[in-house]
Amino acid sequence: MNNASSVGVMRSNSFGFRLSDFNPVKMVQEMMKDAEGVSRFKLDIKPSFFIISIVAVIAISTIMTLVFSTKGVTKGYKLRDLETQSQKLVRQNEVMTMQLSQAQSLNAVVNNDVLLHMRPAQKVVYMSGSSAIASR
Repeated sequence: MNNASSVGVMRSNSFGFRLSDFNPVKMVQEMMKDAEGVSRFKLDIKPSFFIISIVAVIAISTIMTLVFSTKGVTKGYKLRDLETQSQKLVRQNEVMTMQLSQAQSLNAVVNNDVLLHMRPAQKVVYMSGSSAIASR
C-alpha cells in the first residue's frame, strides 16, 4: 500500500464516515425507527429519485426567485415613471402659479384692454330695500 492511499484511508476512518457510506434512504429509515429499533415506515426510495427531487427543488426555487425579482424590477420601473410624471406636474403647477400671479398683478390690471376702454358711470342711483341693487 502506498503512502497516499493510506493517508486517505486514515482520513476517512478518523471521522468514521466515507463518501460511499452516504445513503439518504438509510438515514431516513434510521430516523424513523421507534424505541425498540423497529422501523415504523418502509421507505424504498432509490438514490436517483432523491437526486432528481433535489434538482427539482433547486429548479423550482430558482424559477420562483426569478419571478419575484422580475416583479420587483417592474415595480421599480413603474415607480420611476410615476416620479418623473410627478416632477413634470409639479413644474407645470409652478409655471401656472407664476402666470396667475402675473395676471393678478397691479400692472396687468391697469394695462388690461378691457379696463382701458371702460367709461365711468354717468349717474348712479342706489336703492334701498331687501337687496342692494345699483341702477340708472
